[in-house]
Amino acid sequence: MNRISTQLLRISISLEEAGLKAHASELVTIAERIAKDDRLLTVAEAAAWLGCGRRTLDQMISERRIPAHLIGGRYRFDKLEILRETKLGR
Repeated sequence: MNRISTQLLRISISLEEAGLKAHASELVTIAERIAKDDRLLTVAEAAAWLGCGRRTLDQMISERRIPAHLIGGRYRFDKLEILRETKLGR
């Protein structure tokens, strides 16, 4: 969970304590969506998000045309990094 999601959850607790349960619930939903979108993508998820095949993605990794993190022997991808460091974000 990232910093924004954590802050939203803290605010939702304050709202709930103030008797604003509906607003607190909305913030929790937003925080969960942000946290879900913020996680690292698998190879299959990244290929689908980029609209390319797995082979193409493997080639992009080997040519260092796309930022990838090797975690536990498997590649993971950060959407924000990809947008920042490739022409996709321009």
